[in-house]
Amino acid sequence: MIQLFHKLSIRSKLTFAIFITCTILLLIVSSTLLIVEFYAHRTFLSHEIKTLASSIASNSSRAIVLGRYPEVEEVLASLRQQKNIHAAYMFDSEGKPIAEYLNQQNFELLLTSIEADFKS
Repeated sequence: MIQLFHKLSIRSKLTFAIFITCTILLLIVSSTLLIVEFYAHRTFLSHEIKTLASSIASNSSRAIVLGRYPEVEEVLASLRQQKNIHAAYMFDSEGKPIAEYLNQQNFELLLTSIEADFKS
């Protein structure tokens, strides 16, 4: 390989060096872009979930205080519009679930995940 490189003309060596430099820069830039997009998407989803949780909390706080748990179920049922949310629970001050929302898609997988969450 080294002998082949020595036999190349100066023009070919420069072309090869430019090609290697461009390839390395392309890898660095694309990796950086991928990392930035990942963290931006993660931050966006986190902000969206916090906003949604705040909205649900404000819409259900009165019903929880008055003990109207069916109304809390209705508030959680509004999560049907969110395709990324598969389950949601509301708990009383003692930690007992008072209302739940379960997405019907992938229901069996969801049940096994919920069992694991409530066992620990």
